[in-house]
Order: sequence, then C-alpha cells, then structure tokens
Amino acid sequence: MREIKFRGLDVMTGDWVYGSHVQTGLGMHYIIPQNLIADAIPQSKVDNTTVGQFTGLKDKNGREGFIGDIANYQRIQYTDCSRSEIEEISPPVIGELYYADGIWLGLRKNDGTGIIFMPGMVSGNECNEELEIIGNIYENPDLLNS
Repeated sequence: MREIKFRGLDVMTGDWVYGSHVQTGLGMHYIIPQNLIADAIPQSKVDNTTVGQFTGLKDKNGREGFIGDIANYQRIQYTDCSRSEIEEISPPVIGELYYADGIWLGLRKNDGTGIIFMPGMVSGNECNEELEIIGNIYENPDLLNS
C-alpha cells in the first residue's frame, strides 16, 4: 500500500513542504507534518495550486514522484525475465505525472498526449530504472517543451 502524503510550496519561504494536506473552511491550504507528537502543531500555509499527492512511484535515483512532477520515461523491453539482454528501447516520453480519470497514473505531454502506466509497467515498491523525475510544472514548466 502506498504512503499517503502531499507536498506544496510554502507561501512564506518558497520551500517545498511535505506532510498531510488540510484545507480550512475559509479556503486556506496547509501542509502539516505527519506522525508528529507535540503540544503545538507546526503548519505551513501553501499555495493551493502547487499541492500534489505522492504517486507511490520512485524514480531510478530513489526520488519520490508527486502529481505535478515532470518525468522522463523510456520503456526498456528485455528478451526474457532475466533482464540480461535488451530487445528494444522505446523513444523517451517527457511529461507531467497525473491521474487519468482519477484512476490511472500516467505522463501527460504538453500537447495533451502521453502514456498511461498499465499495471506492471512501473513499480510502487522499488526504484523504477525507466523513470527519472527531472523537475516539476511549477519551477520548470519549460521542460515540457523539450
């Protein structure tokens, strides 16, 4: 089961903060640390347009993938299960991590096309050698044009 956590840009510091996402009745958005035992709860007010949920994926460098991240995905097909001989390497796809129809995780390119990760294409339990997080749509939107 994947860990449920969020990230967002702190409006005061401009730093990414990670934890649980809370929206108040007044429409303000906060990220608060998870698994915290304290008398006072530290909180970070975040820009709600930057809040993204953890997808459960880690890239080839162990970096966690959040909705709104930009990733480079290149499918590698092997000749057999030993993964010792490569049969084919697909052209790279650069796009934004998103949930299609709220269910299927995928990569959406700038032109609206992309790929949907079908079960078995990527793993939520280990680093994915075919996937690399290269930025996000908030700080590096130009990466989608490459």
